[in-house]
Amino acid sequence: MVGDVNNYTVARPPRPRVVVTPGEGVVTDAQKAKINELRLDWITLHNSIKKTPLTDAAAWVKINRKAGVTSYHLIPGERFDLVIQYIKREMATLRAMRSAPKKDATWRTTRISAIKARSKNQLGDPDAYRPYIAKNFSATSLTDLTDEALQRTYSYIMAKKPAAQAAPEFPDADRS
Repeated sequence: MVGDVNNYTVARPPRPRVVVTPGEGVVTDAQKAKINELRLDWITLHNSIKKTPLTDAAAWVKINRKAGVTSYHLIPGERFDLVIQYIKREMATLRAMRSAPKKDATWRTTRISAIKARSKNQLGDPDAYRPYIAKNFSATSLTDLTDEALQRTYSYIMAKKPAAQAAPEFPDADRS
């Protein structure tokens, strides 16, 4: 007998699954889900605008580095807002790129939403942008603006300082 072939299969044990059990004071599961959701949006936006792709791993590395941890499971609860702001700032930087209006399908809606939210929530006037667009573009609605005019309106509203809130008045107290 010439050329007998013997096949041997060796069973490999199943790969162990690593389960991270963080201690107290780290982000909750809901906060982790929010971070992950924003991370996925960031990756999608980055990859639609830039030529060099942002991978899942690279995004996690940047987030973890910003939080000062080695795994997102270990992000301290008090740094949650910092991480969210970081991701949103990265996305804002991408949306500010000259090619963003053409490459990002959600560019206009996110700009309009941001202008309206800032006007209402931080500036205290839901119509804070209206005098600007009426004077500069002879428009009454944000949807009537060109991409360039919308970007200029966005920059104007984001640079506007919120009205200073009045300090609570206290009756003169005896300071003995």
